[in-house]
Amino acid sequence: MGSRIEAFVAKPSFIEIFSAWLLLILVFGIIFAIGGDALLVSDTDITLGDALYYSIVTASTVGYGDIGPRGWGRALAAIEIMLGLTIYGIALSKLVSVKQETML
Repeated sequence: MGSRIEAFVAKPSFIEIFSAWLLLILVFGIIFAIGGDALLVSDTDITLGDALYYSIVTASTVGYGDIGPRGWGRALAAIEIMLGLTIYGIALSKLVSVKQETML
């Protein structure tokens, strides 16, 4: 298992990076949907669509503010933000690496 993670971090493909981002969105979206009003604050009841929307907005660090975390949702949102930024860092590193290879 550890070698698979090391291989992913060392030389990920763009498909693997996108898949990791999509998995992050889906997992946290489902967690927020199951937690519903206990984890998120909104003017309406939290649906799966709302939870996935919140997960995308949170992972991309946009944060519109129309849906917000509460209680343990704050800790989960912080974890999702850190993981999202890590995936963006890996994607950026991959882009720079590909650009350098074409320049050399």
